Amino acid sequence: MSFSKIIGGVFGIIFIVILYFIIFYALKIMAKDVKNGEKKKRPVGHKHHGIEVIASGENNNLKVGTIIPIKTYMSIGRTDDNTIILTDKYVSGKHARILVKNNVLILEDLGSTNGTYLNGQKIQNKVKLFTRDEIRIGTAVFKVLT
Repeated sequence: MSFSKIIGGVFGIIFIVILYFIIFYALKIMAKDVKNGEKKKRPVGHKHHGIEVIASGENNNLKVGTIIPIKTYMSIGRTDDNTIILTDKYVSGKHARILVKNNVLILEDLGSTNGTYLNGQKIQNKVKLFTRDEIRIGTAVFKVLT
């Protein structure tokens, strides 16, 4: 047996050992990720906010059950520059907005003609929203999720 065949065999074995080590390490990392799953840490006090479409009314662009996330600001109205564009005739161009301030949702009517309703009551100024509150704008109804 020649020296070059021995060196080739040794390097082949070393290559296979390194390859197995890399595969083992990658599998170990993947197993850890799968084990942790949804346990990803969020900043302390951080909440996910959103609204769910309960009734679409005369708005053909809304689907019942859709959840719309709210990060910092959401505008609702008939014009194209709103976050949620409603098409029914009872909605103003700039109807209402929802703000996230200190992890609290705030609903504000923007001087709409037909008003914004929270749990069946017409709102006048800014109001604080809570989980399961119902917002009615025109014929559309949304449920607050926090």
